[in-house]
Parts: sequence; C-alpha cells; structure tokens
Amino acid sequence: MLATEETEAADMLRHYDCGLVTSFTAEQIAAGMRLLLTEPDLHQRFRSNALHHSAHLDWRVLLSREKQLIESKLQVLSDVDSRARALSRGHGCNSKKMVSSEQTFSLTAREANL
Repeated sequence: MLATEETEAADMLRHYDCGLVTSFTAEQIAAGMRLLLTEPDLHQRFRSNALHHSAHLDWRVLLSREKQLIESKLQVLSDVDSRARALSRGHGCNSKKMVSSEQTFSLTAREANL
C-alpha cells in the first residue's frame, strides 16, 4: 500500500507498518511503487502487517466497539439521572435542597469519564 504525506492513510500506514508514505509528487509516488514491486521482503512485511491489523480495523468491529462504549456511557448517565431525581424527591420541593443541574452534570461527567 502507498499513501501520500499528511493524510489519515499515511498515519495508519506508519502506525501499523503496512505500507509506504511518499510526498505528493509523481516522481515520489513512482519511486514508492517501484520499491514495492522490486523489494519482495518489504512487500511481504507490509502485507503481513496489513492482514494482521485488518481484523481490528474492520468496520463491523469498530462500530460494535463504539456502540458498546456509547451504550455504557448512556447507562451511566441514566443511572446518575435516576439517583439525582431520587435525591430531589427525598428532599421535597424545597429548591435549596434539591440537587442542582450543575451538580448533576458534574457528577454525570465524572462518572461517565467525560
């Protein structure tokens, strides 16, 4: 695989050591392509690393992880909201004793690691 500088693809190639990164010039891109075609060991290393890491970079895997993270954060927020309402009910209608929205948000953010 070959990517040009200052792209997300270049960052990934470097991070996972699975391809070459070149300047965005025809000469550099051609040189990178020649290198990949004439250096079988380099090509094999990049190929092996790409196959190994591709299992972790599958959209289904990534989206499943994101969904789990969002659901866990939402559960924490829901739990904190329920506790805040219970505390407010326990203190009656006196607004001075009720949990303020700022306190609830502070507690929510801290527990949700936001």
